[in-house]
Amino acid sequence: MIKMKRAILLMLFSITAIIGSIGYLKAGYNGWDTAYMVIRMYLFDADTFGNNLWIEAARWTAPIFTVSGVAILMKKFIGRIKDFFVGFSSDSIALYGDAEMKTMAKANMKHAIIARDNEPIDAKSHMIMFGTDEKCLEFYKKNKEKLHGEVFIKLEKNDILTASLDDVKFFNFCEITARSFWQDYDIRRVIHEGKMKIAIVGSDVLARKILAYGLLNNVYSLSQEIEYHVFSNNHLFEEAHSDFETLNSDRILYRDNQSTQRLLEIASADRIIITDLQDNEVMSEIVKMTKGEIYCFDPNSTFVNIFEYEKIYPFGQYTALITEKNIRHFNQLAKELNYQYAVAYAENPATIEEAWDKLDTFTKGSNIAAMDYHKIRLIVMRETGKSEADEALSEMEHIRWCRYHFINHWKYGETANGKKDRENKIHPCLKPYSELKREDQIKDKEGIQVLLALENI
Repeated sequence: MIKMKRAILLMLFSITAIIGSIGYLKAGYNGWDTAYMVIRMYLFDADTFGNNLWIEAARWTAPIFTVSGVAILMKKFIGRIKDFFVGFSSDSIALYGDAEMKTMAKANMKHAIIARDNEPIDAKSHMIMFGTDEKCLEFYKKNKEKLHGEVFIKLEKNDILTASLDDVKFFNFCEITARSFWQDYDIRRVIHEGKMKIAIVGSDVLARKILAYGLLNNVYSLSQEIEYHVFSNNHLFEEAHSDFETLNSDRILYRDNQSTQRLLEIASADRIIITDLQDNEVMSEIVKMTKGEIYCFDPNSTFVNIFEYEKIYPFGQYTALITEKNIRHFNQLAKELNYQYAVAYAENPATIEEAWDKLDTFTKGSNIAAMDYHKIRLIVMRETGKSEADEALSEMEHIRWCRYHFINHWKYGETANGKKDRENKIHPCLKPYSELKREDQIKDKEGIQVLLALENI
């Protein structure tokens, strides 16, 4: 958009110069004199006598472009001066990547600086947001010696919990979108008597993340029956988790995305989540057939509801996702949760950050998932009038905890010492709550109490 505006201004500027040149040549000026007179037009010094219509048209429009050019230069100069002082702020962050992404990020961050031409600049931290993972990592590799302070890199195809580089923190908009989706649009208002059918339509990474975080967050009661119907041409999640256990009556059903019954099956869902459907004709048919809610992924806020159906909701807008909370501070509560555990088990590290840095990526993710689900638990507690953990809440927490392990390819198994086998991803507690030893059941309740205590921190 910015490049287009510059191109239009340059074109209009050139047209004025051409018109003026034609006028002076028609008036009998030679080439060099014509060039001189055209320059004078832009300097408010054009002759006012003996002019033809070509010269008059150029004489009145040239000063407009001169003023515009000066204004643009002044704006850039003032912007550079402002960015220079912003760079001294303790939370200053330099933005690199595609122009549109940088503009959206700057609008949501207090002390953000757009790196012009993506040249490294002085700031306390740096955010890299190019269109592909390869470009982001290539930029970091090329400029890492100049990027002093914290570095945040956007990844889309790589899992941020398994990615690791010294002094680099990763973020993923699919991850952020999926995590926030079930928080922003919890299912309590559409679940009927503990039963619900959810259709997830998409073959992209986001569809698989939506499913994973739905399994982790949608644990509202012990008697619920939620069906996740997955319509996808990519069977990666199904292949990787063919033996996934929900530990309750929830089910995952993988559907043929090419079936002639596909639309009917999608339309029968209470909630339809569409992550990569661009076919308005298909959407139109679904709208005609369904009574459920329809959620459409719309990162650039381009969706316009042209259907006579009110229950269509766009989600995942970049303008809402690219925030300091989601990128710089998204795991702060998870860090505090981990610190409380560390203190409880007498490790007593010096700082919250030191305790967090000692964790592997799996355990970091576990703490983040625990904090995400706690927001759902508070909804349940508020609705049921509970103020502290009880047996039902403990069992629900155990279901959530097991699902996180299953998603990360852990399995149930007995070990020689009765403890988890991290190397082989085997844990003796990955079984129904009723089969746990009493001391392990108590640990689930204690974990909830720690989370409830954090509400007052």
